[in-house]
Formats: sequence, C-alpha cells, structure tokens
Amino acid sequence: MKKKIVVPIFTGILIALLFIFAPSQTQVSAQDSEESIQSTQTKTITKTEVYGLNKPVKSSIPYNVAGWSGTLYLVNTQSTGDHILATYRGTVHCSGICGMVSELDADEQN
Repeated sequence: MKKKIVVPIFTGILIALLFIFAPSQTQVSAQDSEESIQSTQTKTITKTEVYGLNKPVKSSIPYNVAGWSGTLYLVNTQSTGDHILATYRGTVHCSGICGMVSELDADEQN
C-alpha cells in the first residue's frame, strides 16, 4: 500500500520540477541570444561639421544618436572661403535598442 502512494507523489514532484526549471532555461537562452545580436550591430557614419575660419577643427567628435554611439574621426577638411567644412567618419555601435537615423536627422541631433 505504501508503494502505491509514494510512486504518484514522487512522479508529481518530478513533473512539478520540470515545469519550474524548463521555462527558466529557455528564458536564459533567449536573453543570451538577444545580447549577442545587439552587441554585433555596427554601422559606419559620415558627418560634416561647419567651423568658422578662426575656429580650431577637432580631430575627432563623439557620436550618440538614437542608441548608436562611438567616435567619428576627421577624414577631410575643405574651405568654402567663409567656413571650413570638416568631414568625420567612424564605426558606431548599438547599445540596446537602436533606431534608424538618416544623415539629416543625425546632423540635427548633434
């Protein structure tokens, strides 16, 4: 009689443990995959800054727009007669959820 009671109780405990631990392992795997996808998101940004003739041109500038961040480095300067146009380029990385930003939007936000 004792064996008939112990087996269903033991089986019930095993099934309960499967329901408790199986979803948490799936959740951890999904989080790991999501982090690895986010950490590999990069894109190259080119941005032009306008400087006055008497203003120093920076060799690099920070970039932080819509979750994309990094450093842009000076690749070209051009004088218009009234101003200096400095072109910067660099690879930026996504930190978290990143939006799509056009070049015009990026210039307005920096």
